[in-house]
Amino acid sequence: MTDTEQHQHPPKAEYGEKSSPIAWTSVFISTGAIALAVVHVICPDFTIDSITLGLLAIAVLPWLSSLFNSIELPGGWKFEFRELKKEITQHLEAEGQKVQEINTRIKRVEEFFFSGAITPDLRDSLLTSLRQYHKYMQEVGFKLPENTPDIHIASEHEKDPILGDASNNAYYDGQENRIVIGEKIANEKHIVLREYTHHILMDLLKDKSIEFQMKALESGLADYFPCSFKNDPNYWGRSIINQHLFSEPFEQWDYWSRGSIWGGVLWEIRGKLAAGRVDQIALTTWKSIAELPGSSKEKALRDAFVGSAANDTEKNIILEIFTTRQLG
Repeated sequence: MTDTEQHQHPPKAEYGEKSSPIAWTSVFISTGAIALAVVHVICPDFTIDSITLGLLAIAVLPWLSSLFNSIELPGGWKFEFRELKKEITQHLEAEGQKVQEINTRIKRVEEFFFSGAITPDLRDSLLTSLRQYHKYMQEVGFKLPENTPDIHIASEHEKDPILGDASNNAYYDGQENRIVIGEKIANEKHIVLREYTHHILMDLLKDKSIEFQMKALESGLADYFPCSFKNDPNYWGRSIINQHLFSEPFEQWDYWSRGSIWGGVLWEIRGKLAAGRVDQIALTTWKSIAELPGSSKEKALRDAFVGSAANDTEKNIILEIFTTRQLG
């Protein structure tokens, strides 16, 4: 016998191999039905013919599931074996997929690497906020990046390569894929969510270079989404609500202040449309802007918002607010 032939025997059942749940169900149903039939035979108060035969028929039914799609008994009783099995299988697969998605989401959040002045309690608190926000952003429709940024808590005793003293500030460094949060403000959960939003938004641009106007909008979106998540316009001693106009003068370097106008516009739209709908409009707008030149002006960005409206009602509301803000 050759080596190849020695491996052609059918596999043997392993000792202790578990029976399938369906087989055990069949055994229980059959045993129960047979027991009822025996009791019926022994007990003189029951007639044997039709009842006993019916119970015996039921006892046999589970063992016929591999042979028939369905069996119909007198009286209108119908057993759909394969369809029932198919429905159960599909349900289990769907639930299994949901569990897998949740596990993946949790695992991805747990992959955040913390450094600097981090404590166990602060780490747990930030992870809890990030996990909840992660779920929210997925529900909005974002496809979240897999390259999770590191999070560094900067103490007042260290020199930050960008800010020098970062103990009372925060920023996202896209080149290093790192979030830096000052130790003095690390307990402000909105801050880590805002910087993480930068990471999510910039990932959609795929390393595209953007100029002032688009940077300002990105900053406004980073203000808006954490506030919408919390359903609270207030953060870090500030408020996203404002009445600033696009006609106001601005410094070309200060895209944060200019971005606050965009954040205020979105929150104002949120007051007239459903919150979830405004979240989706903001996402759709940013996706469409990713296809525009990085030097796009504010009116082109406004048009992207209007183009994300699903109907005339939404479009008119958005246009009215932009007109009031003097970007008509």
